[in-house]
Amino acid sequence: MTARAEAAAAAEDQAAILDSLTLCKFLRHTFDDLHAEAADLHAMVTGRATTADDLHHAGERINNLKKLFNIRQGWTRADDTLPSRVLGTATWHLP
Repeated sequence: MTARAEAAAAAEDQAAILDSLTLCKFLRHTFDDLHAEAADLHAMVTGRATTADDLHHAGERINNLKKLFNIRQGWTRADDTLPSRVLGTATWHLP
């Protein structure tokens, strides 16, 4: 996996964690260690011991399930791509 793909996958996993914990994505950069601090928040709310590694794996599982659902709905590898603005092929220009 390329560095760009790894960064995209990590961002998707973090977004999945924030979504599943119903935290605003604008908070993403306010954490020093998103996984550890979100695990602490989760443990405080649920009373269940949660580790940063637990949340890291949960984010991966969430995205894997989303991909499996999309495949079942007929998506192909050609549909699984980053937006053109990320790939550097955006067609819009700022004035």
